[in-house]
Amino acid sequence: MPFELELQTERVLDFREQNCRLGIQFLDREKYKVHPETLAIDWAILEEGVEVAVGKSGDKASGFWGSTMGKTLHVFETIKGRNYTILASVIEPDPALAVTDPVLKVVIDRIEHKSAVIYFGLLNLTSFLLIVIAAAICFIGLTTGVEGKNTPHSRHAVNTSL
Repeated sequence: MPFELELQTERVLDFREQNCRLGIQFLDREKYKVHPETLAIDWAILEEGVEVAVGKSGDKASGFWGSTMGKTLHVFETIKGRNYTILASVIEPDPALAVTDPVLKVVIDRIEHKSAVIYFGLLNLTSFLLIVIAAAICFIGLTTGVEGKNTPHSRHAVNTSL
């Protein structure tokens, strides 16, 4: 199952400043040079005591936004039943980010989570559509009459000559 190692922060600073300080890149990089990324974290992932991945916080530029915001440091696969250890060292702190309560977290990969959400969302949409179709059929049945009245098969011709 894929997991993410991420640096998560509370949304306290100005949005643009916090993005800059986290090193989350955007298309217009010139706007984000005012608050350069100075936080430097070296990290390593060990599987059963053996190093399987290493990196630095500045290696990636992908981030996430929501009730919290942060930076994805690494996505990695795990094997059920194995022990994993995350080692991290802050090489250079960013005092301005201290107020955002930064924490390193290991979470289920957002892509996996997104697929699950989309799958269940489609199931809900399908259920909703079936309910709407059933309601429409009931409405049509009620408006065309009860027990076949007003249907082509039950009409009778009446001769009304004077």
